Amino acid sequence: QRGDARRASLGKILPLLEMRLFYRKETDGGGSTSKARKVVPMYYTGADALFAITEGNPRWFKALFTPLLEKYDSREGIIRRESQVREIVKLAQRYQALLRTRVVNTEGNTYSGVGVYGLVKMIAEYIFKKNVTGSFQLDPPTYIKIKAEPESNLRKLLIESINIGALVYMPDDNSNTELILSQLKDKKFRVAYTLAPIMKIPIRIIKHVYLHEILHENAKVKRRRTLFESKEKSAGAGQGKIKFPDR
Repeated sequence: QRGDARRASLGKILPLLEMRLFYRKETDGGGSTSKARKVVPMYYTGADALFAITEGNPRWFKALFTPLLEKYDSREGIIRRESQVREIVKLAQRYQALLRTRVVNTEGNTYSGVGVYGLVKMIAEYIFKKNVTGSFQLDPPTYIKIKAEPESNLRKLLIESINIGALVYMPDDNSNTELILSQLKDKKFRVAYTLAPIMKIPIRIIKHVYLHEILHENAKVKRRRTLFESKEKSAGAGQGKIKFPDR
């Protein structure tokens, strides 16, 4: 039993370590920072990952596997991982481009200009931070849960994200689960795995984080950024024009 528990723990930890090691680098000061890498780790290759990335969508499945089958090496009986990486990135970028076009009409300035892609990117960046750049956690969050029914503008964004497949509903494993959503309260969602290779999120279900926590942290970052920018402007103001001496 102890051996089984150890194997289960290793099975959970190793994929997380693989991602962290790939995306991080040690700094001279003893801390760590995220690597500005555009390459994709082999973590996203292999049959299980490829099937997850297509999300069961026949069009995505065809778009991914048609070029991959053309690269099948009959002598070795494999499709090289480098080829898999190239094709999953192409698929992810196509989906990313589609999401960028989905703008939701909202009232007021709270979510003005955010759009489906902006919301999903915000969630993915938080998950990446908790899984990769932050302190190591054995059970980091990999999906979201909505604690209370969202206000109308956020609800519009979430509904559009769900309808286009950018957020995937995760029903509970019981017979009373809603398959057609009448409300969002207490519901769980994850970012579509199709986006995982370019948004750098794990293809794993571990633990949820409440959406309002992500929104709250994002708002704090924006306030700090705005404060910094306003200080820069005020520092530059009042200095006047540079006067050149007369010749």
